[in-house]
Amino acid sequence: MKAPGSAGGCLTQESPLVNKGNNDAPSLPIYDMESVDRIKYGIVDIGAYEWADTTPPLITTFTLPGNSITASVPVDFTASDDFGSIEYCLAKTNDPSACSWSIDKPISYTFDSQGNNVLFAFARDSDGNTSKYSSAAVMVDYTAPVMSTFKLPATSLSFTVPISTIFATDNVAVSGYFLSETNSKPLTTSDGWSSTPPTSYSFASDKASGSYPLYAWAKDSCGNVSASLSGIATIVPHPRTLIVSLNGTGKGDINSNAPSVVCTTGSCSSVLEAGTALDLFATPNRVSTFVEWGGACSGSTTCRVTMSTDKVVSAKFQLAPKAMIDKTGYTSLALAYAEASSFGIGATIFSLNDELTEDLIVGLNKQITIIGGVNPNFKSRSGLSTQIKGVFKIRQGKLVVDGISVK
Repeated sequence: MKAPGSAGGCLTQESPLVNKGNNDAPSLPIYDMESVDRIKYGIVDIGAYEWADTTPPLITTFTLPGNSITASVPVDFTASDDFGSIEYCLAKTNDPSACSWSIDKPISYTFDSQGNNVLFAFARDSDGNTSKYSSAAVMVDYTAPVMSTFKLPATSLSFTVPISTIFATDNVAVSGYFLSETNSKPLTTSDGWSSTPPTSYSFASDKASGSYPLYAWAKDSCGNVSASLSGIATIVPHPRTLIVSLNGTGKGDINSNAPSVVCTTGSCSSVLEAGTALDLFATPNRVSTFVEWGGACSGSTTCRVTMSTDKVVSAKFQLAPKAMIDKTGYTSLALAYAEASSFGIGATIFSLNDELTEDLIVGLNKQITIIGGVNPNFKSRSGLSTQIKGVFKIRQGKLVVDGISVK
């Protein structure tokens, strides 16, 4: 008759006879019928056989990083067992007989060689049951690339300097190149790495002609970065042409800070050293206003130009109206007076600081004020008067004038 939960007289883990005996029983043998320790798990089992665990541990996690720049590589290793404690082993072979077992779960492994290394993990329980192995691979590379050659041309006619030669070596493979104007070692995650050897480098276009250092680095796929190799870029760019054109109904001048650029009419051309930065200023004449820049500049304030390439700038001037009521401009004082009645009682006409060749006949049966000597922006007075060169008659109505003279 078999014992409960037994198979062929041997107990299973689920048997109610496991760990239910009496350790103080008289004449208790040291071993059972299968030569297994009679008291295996603290309390003797009931029956002729002692239950023994035959299920190996299960490795649930075993990973290595893809790359490592040190011989010591971090390990993520976990295992579980249905009964008892676990020992751990890491080996470079899939044969567990080569294991040196430890009750401490490993968190790293030190390889004795660079290159692509495969590591095997094992787990063993207290009954000697050994798990199936789990494996992982890592590229161990702690040797940085070496920049062998980095050459630049003797001079460059452009701010984009061609690279004559750039070459690096590595014990595995070079994965990227980096160029910089400062000798500060880049991170492998820095912007600017190129997977292929660069063929040129672009300096800022506002640099003056001269000699500038340039540094080159190389990296490998594991993250090792070489020492730098430097070259000197001597930039002697072609001169650049600045064309300034004046347009619009008005007139004015264009001037600059150093180097001097002056344009008073039509289109003007200036040859400047490449990289030159200058400010252009627009000055309208006394009867015009400056409207806006075009081409390489925009807006209506100072035009800032950097001569990295040839540039074209336009300046638009507008002829100011001869007179204005409120915000409406007129081409003559007489026309403004004729329209004054539409602006209600006591309209005020502002007249440009200019000589007006026209006749002015005052015949509206209402009071009109004319203020002369106004600047082209119609926001201030010049201190001078508007001169009327023609007939000036007052037939009816009331007229108040200030800053008006008649020739």
